[in-house]
Amino acid sequence: MKNPITHGRYQAARYALAGAVLAAAACSDAPLPAAPDVALEASADQVFNEPFDLEYVKVETGNQTGMWSGRIWGGFLPTPVGLETQVYDLRVTGKIWHIKTYWTVDGGTRAFRAELEGTVNTETGSLLLNGTVVSGVLAGARVHNEGKLTQVLGSGATVFEGSLRIMPASAH
Repeated sequence: MKNPITHGRYQAARYALAGAVLAAAACSDAPLPAAPDVALEASADQVFNEPFDLEYVKVETGNQTGMWSGRIWGGFLPTPVGLETQVYDLRVTGKIWHIKTYWTVDGGTRAFRAELEGTVNTETGSLLLNGTVVSGVLAGARVHNEGKLTQVLGSGATVFEGSLRIMPASAH
């Protein structure tokens, strides 16, 4: 169900971002890059003490405003797993979107949900978010996200790629 308060602002901001990206680069309907097969490289001690990075690619879904689905891999995820993100709050200040988001990683026994907030620069397509794992494995760990709008599909759906840095020691 669309949030009537943020839907109109989100749509206007989304179209502004899509327009800026289309002006900067040619639009393509090429398929999303496949997530590489990643072997589990970290030891159990590293997984729960040292920061590690997860890489992701996600595409905006057509069935609900502010939703993206994709794949995430690396760090303590031995194979790519499902990722869903949802913008639940949006404020637009010029070229900057101030957003609050939920990130849900479907990793079986390594699944988690995080709440992140930060900014999207509609001029550059860069995404910078920070937050915390709120449930699942590593609850309480700090999370840092850096992403980039990499593509606008012919349908107008946006594609983002980036990384999540998980800092497990901050959960202790």
